Formats: sequence, C-alpha cells, structure tokens
Amino acid sequence: MDGKIATVAVDNTFFSFDTDYSYAVPDDLADLHIGSRVDVPFGKSNNLRSGIVVDIFIGDISSLKFISKYIDRPL
Repeated sequence: MDGKIATVAVDNTFFSFDTDYSYAVPDDLADLHIGSRVDVPFGKSNNLRSGIVVDIFIGDISSLKFISKYIDRPL
C-alpha cells in the first residue's frame, strides 16, 4: 500500500549515528514538512524518540511504523 513516508533523523540513538529511518505519515499529520520535529516509535521496544524530518516521499508503507506525534513546525 502506497502512502506518504517521512525520513527522520532520530535523536539519541546508540545504533548508527549517520542513519536516518523511514516512518509512515498518518493521515492526520498530512501537513508535515521537512524540518518538522516529530516523536517516533524506535527500536523493538517502540520507545518514543524525537527526531527531525529530513525528507518526504511517496512509497510502500506496509512494513513501516507510523509517526506518533507532530511536535512543532520547522524553524
């Protein structure tokens, strides 16, 4: 199933410092923009982490987790 995908630079990860992660954008966050701060479920435990949206595109969202919360607009 295709939908809106956001690439997110997640804060405070211990895994790879130069890795961005893809998340599906829920319909109620359709006005999300590059530079927006968001909360996303991270890792197997799905702990919420903050991050910044660095890209938005359309693609297959069937295997992705959804962005949990829109924190604020880009600066």
